Amino acid sequence: MKKKIITLLMMALCAVSVFAIDLSLGGNVDYNCEIIHSPFKAKLGILELKGNVNTSTHLLGGNIFFDAQYLRTSIGASFSLNGSNSRVTLGSGGSTIENTINNALKSETNGLSYGNLNIRLVGKYPFKVKKARLYPMAGFDFDINLYRKINDTDVKDSLPEEQKKALNHYYFVFGGGADIFVAKKVFVTFTAMAGIDMQQNNSPIDEAIKAVTSTYNHYNLKAEATVGVGYKF
Repeated sequence: MKKKIITLLMMALCAVSVFAIDLSLGGNVDYNCEIIHSPFKAKLGILELKGNVNTSTHLLGGNIFFDAQYLRTSIGASFSLNGSNSRVTLGSGGSTIENTINNALKSETNGLSYGNLNIRLVGKYPFKVKKARLYPMAGFDFDINLYRKINDTDVKDSLPEEQKKALNHYYFVFGGGADIFVAKKVFVTFTAMAGIDMQQNNSPIDEAIKAVTSTYNHYNLKAEATVGVGYKF
């Protein structure tokens, strides 16, 4: 997968070097929220329970970007803040199963921290509005896990190979941005993006929930906002 990502980036950069008009380079600070929405069903004797588990993790990071008018690519890293927050909501009854799920989630998410290498490739269509460039964007975001710790203890090495791979996420992302020029060649850039994981792999958190439910699905989503500075060549 990593070789495919590098090949894709090289092909894109070669293409834009021929056709691009405006080239720029810069850096961003980014804040994003990763969300797992998980509807499930569980049986307790003759009682069937329906509900949702929503898990959110906030991350802070930075990246360096290269912009070629209709294409922006970036590479950076992001790191989780204050662990993950999980909440179980049941449609009706079932304090026992709710407590079981909460305990499983608590053992996994308390003290959880992780870091990701971020690689992004998006297409965009810019148009000028006075001193600003506005643009919608869509493309792909690759989050490759660097480490995973619980209470400062690295737990990634103890995971099965399949779950290690599940810590990586490959998102289809879309959103928009604005470049506002504060000097002839210097601009401040803002972006807002949303994304959905194209793989929807089972993470260790998902495996913990599946152990106490009969039917379980999950959807990995993300939302991100960035602010940065760029220089137009």
